Amino acid sequence: MKLRTETPNIDLSKSRIDCRPSLDDIEIVLFDLDDTLIDTLNTSYKLVTTTAALLNLPVPSYEEYRKPYGGSFPALVEAWFPNLNVDANYFRQQFERNSLTVTSPTLFNVADVFLSLRNEGYRRGIVTNSGEQRTQVKLKHAELSLEELDCIVTSTDTNNIFKPAPDSILLALRKLNVSDPKMVLYVGNAYEDQIAAHAAGVVFCGVNQAENWHNRIDARSYFLESAGDILKLLGLNTEKPIN
Repeated sequence: MKLRTETPNIDLSKSRIDCRPSLDDIEIVLFDLDDTLIDTLNTSYKLVTTTAALLNLPVPSYEEYRKPYGGSFPALVEAWFPNLNVDANYFRQQFERNSLTVTSPTLFNVADVFLSLRNEGYRRGIVTNSGEQRTQVKLKHAELSLEELDCIVTSTDTNNIFKPAPDSILLALRKLNVSDPKMVLYVGNAYEDQIAAHAAGVVFCGVNQAENWHNRIDARSYFLESAGDILKLLGLNTEKPIN
């Protein structure tokens, strides 16, 4: 049973709302991880510079690092090191190895929001471009355990096929035995997340952490400043949790 308020206290950009799929049929909420649940933007620059130095690559300035931020990792590597033949997969391996000891703070009370979603009858999962080992570390930062998630898909599961390809979301749908993708809402912070979600046929909600891309949200998508507002977006009466 899902308890909903009559009028959620949130701006849903009503000029576009007729073009968006209804949220009434949503039963599953999948989340991106980096810069959707945890603050990767402000912790990864040091990792980029450290990895670049270890590989004898020119270290990008913060402005050079920040400008393309939010795209797929291969695209980022290409932007950070233009005109250089850098192996993006190898750079990513070294980056993730260096990142295992780095703590990324949460962007909101992630554990409480996931608990509220569960109490309201929603299944919850993570679909991320991060590899399996690094994802496990990040979930600890977010105070989430594998046992309390209904689904988790990392780039390890897709053999490093990254969003904007829809493979990771489609794999999540198969794991969850989804009969209709419109019962799934995917929440992510990047334009590539939006492309992947639409290609997979699921409903999409963008968030504005790290990448100022809200003007690229298309008419089929929802938008929030923070993924922490997902309960309001779904119109949930969180004052009446289900035991």
